[in-house]
Amino acid sequence: MLPRDRAELIVAEHAGGKSIREIAEAHGHSITTIRDYVRGRRTPGEPAARDDEFVPYIAYCRRRLADDPHLRTPALLAELSVLGFDGSRATFYGHWNATASRRTRARTATPRA
Repeated sequence: MLPRDRAELIVAEHAGGKSIREIAEAHGHSITTIRDYVRGRRTPGEPAARDDEFVPYIAYCRRRLADDPHLRTPALLAELSVLGFDGSRATFYGHWNATASRRTRARTATPRA
């Protein structure tokens, strides 16, 4: 992600006739990064959008949590692997922790009077 001022400078240099390769070498960024900013595919100050490989498995994890609240994390990861999840353990644990903490907060929340 490039700061707005640097991205604007890069776009201005390209509009002034510099090639993408020259700009990339001068600023120390990859050609792909420079090309994305010059062609408007990326917005300065915003991280690049990435596909989340865990999304197709969220509903399954929620069902499994509802069916077995004491399900151990490694067991669920093994089930997902059989179903085709090939993401990293870090990706899985990040989503699992977010799901488990939401579940815990929902259970322990007391109604306000």
